[in-house]
Amino acid sequence: MRPKVLKIVLLLTAAATLTACQPTNDEVGKPARTHSSHPSPSTVQPSPTSTSTPIPAGEGPISNDEAEIAIDHSAVDTPYPGGTVVDVKKEYGLKGDGRTDDSVGLQRAMSENAGKDKTLFFSPGVYLTTKTIAERDSNGNPLNRVAIAGLNRDTTEIRLAPNSGQSATLSWCSPVHGRMSAAEKANRADSCGSMDAFDNYLFNITVSIAEGNPKAAPIDYVATNTGMIRNVILRCAPGSGNAGLRATRLGVGPAMVSNVKIEGCDVGIDQGTMTTSLTYEHIRCAGQRVTCLRCQGCSIGVRDLKSDNAVPAVINADGKFGANGETLGMVAIVDSVLQGGAPQNAAIVNGGSRTTYSKGGMYVDNVRIVGYRTAILDRGNKIASSAVSDYASTRYGPRSARPAPRIPVEETPQCRDNDVSKWANVKDYGYVRGADSTKAIQRALDSGMPVVIFPQDYYVVTGRLTVSPHVHCIIGMSSRLMIGRNETFDDDRAKQPLFDVVGGASTDSPLVVDRFTLGGTSTGNTRGAVLFRNDTPRPIALQNMTVISAAKDGEMTFYDDTPRAQTAFVEDVAAGNWSILHTKNFYARQLDPEAQFVAGKSMITASSANLWILGLKLEGMRNVLDARNGTMVELIGGNLLPNNVQPTQGCAIQSDQSSLRLSFAVTAFEPRKSYNSVICSTRDGTSSVAKGQDFARRGAGIHVSFFAS
Repeated sequence: MRPKVLKIVLLLTAAATLTACQPTNDEVGKPARTHSSHPSPSTVQPSPTSTSTPIPAGEGPISNDEAEIAIDHSAVDTPYPGGTVVDVKKEYGLKGDGRTDDSVGLQRAMSENAGKDKTLFFSPGVYLTTKTIAERDSNGNPLNRVAIAGLNRDTTEIRLAPNSGQSATLSWCSPVHGRMSAAEKANRADSCGSMDAFDNYLFNITVSIAEGNPKAAPIDYVATNTGMIRNVILRCAPGSGNAGLRATRLGVGPAMVSNVKIEGCDVGIDQGTMTTSLTYEHIRCAGQRVTCLRCQGCSIGVRDLKSDNAVPAVINADGKFGANGETLGMVAIVDSVLQGGAPQNAAIVNGGSRTTYSKGGMYVDNVRIVGYRTAILDRGNKIASSAVSDYASTRYGPRSARPAPRIPVEETPQCRDNDVSKWANVKDYGYVRGADSTKAIQRALDSGMPVVIFPQDYYVVTGRLTVSPHVHCIIGMSSRLMIGRNETFDDDRAKQPLFDVVGGASTDSPLVVDRFTLGGTSTGNTRGAVLFRNDTPRPIALQNMTVISAAKDGEMTFYDDTPRAQTAFVEDVAAGNWSILHTKNFYARQLDPEAQFVAGKSMITASSANLWILGLKLEGMRNVLDARNGTMVELIGGNLLPNNVQPTQGCAIQSDQSSLRLSFAVTAFEPRKSYNSVICSTRDGTSSVAKGQDFARRGAGIHVSFFAS
């Protein structure tokens, strides 16, 4: 059947007058539903004269005790074996006593290890600095690729001293490279860089600013494609701190922020510019003076935010990007609790200060509201409810579409084997730098130890690595694992796995694989490589990885599976070519499926799966997703950047006999260089196409507050 152009259903427009749904006395204080049910037919398909969308009050308990979904990692020590990290106390003479100025040693440690994929380890103590510790070399040139890790966020702290006059405690950067213009180089050198800020990590530590620092932030952050802040406390002394996490530079993201607590500051998280896309999960805010989370033209996905504030919890505000002028943010927030609100404030504020530009995009579901009289202030329209379910600033989709229920979410497993005496170090099993490491790695995997660690280095592999059920964690420490010249991975018609995860049962301990750069050497054969094959019913989690390749002979597949696969998790991964044909439940957080463009091929192919994505970014005019055979897709926040590539003939997202729940944005530098066809859907013999022109404008791009089919 010939596809027809989809007629978009707009439930809410910028001119719509929304009716406040006042909760009854019995409804006040009830938690929101764990997963939203289908909205009523009148909500999905209003009559021509309908201008109001009621928000149902909550029914039943929110998941895991009022959205306390996060597993608290604060009391867990995270040690590392000797020789696998840079111990800043031992190697740089830092005191960490809370009195001695450790500024010189801290900056020296950063300057000598940034750009080298090293991990700076901080044992318990309070490390005082009077200067911003910046990711720069000794000559002041900005760098990237460094990890800062504490033993425990409750016992390890980096603190900016009182009245320092500095802008931040820690500042991440990106190198200035040769293809930049002189103006770009000057701008990025001054601002500590952006756009190429790969692999900037912060784990298990508290970062704070003392009194007398009103314009400082604990963290001035930038990361690109891969980067993570996990298990961190950001703290501002009373009257200090204009932000806890400042992420306002051009090109911030994608990156993942998870299990972070922010205490005090004007703004808890301040993110800006339309090209930025960070993903937030398990965030706790308290004591902010302006707001917990402010999005200034950015595109973000948020899950499990708990804000305890009198001020608004979330503000979706105006942003700027070059010649495109004002643009508005796209915020998707689910499974959260916004409490402590002063009655005169709104919990969520959507829309910028100017009415001449398109309205900001917003999707809110399963969010409990406590204290605030207004749940959402949507460009002047007040919506009151004690629980917000399935609210969108604008809804799109086939007129007959009835949204599928949300996908039940599981938490990503983490490595919990902290007895380093039971870790196998690959370098103890015959590793020789520059030589083929395949046998040494396999011996470590077969050692019987539950954890296998790769001290940061360069490893060449030419054959399959088999991972058995006794292995619980494979820790890469930002190592490079590269496919060398071989015959194993040379045939793209007979794909072979690099890591072959086999055996076990669904009740066995999960496998967690963390912090690798994977790819091929300049002489490597990679066109037949599958970097991870899931051939096990036990859960597997792949996190903090990126794929690069110098090989010219073809593009690798990152993930493939067999009928034995059941559950997989992904966090903070930049890699293309995902084949999800058998995995029943696939949970992705901060996924950047970039790869070499292949005409007619989607970066993600899913069949008969539950595919849940919190935060998606893709660069280039590629086909993003192909959902087939009853796949259920839920996308919460995303940013697609076509860049300066002419439009593809295909659709960004394709659905065949599958269900879609989508909330995302498209950032384009010119209208003619964006997607012509955004979403193509076929069901029961009827095909439809949603064009870019059908959606609300976002500068030269669009925002899709909520699309269901």
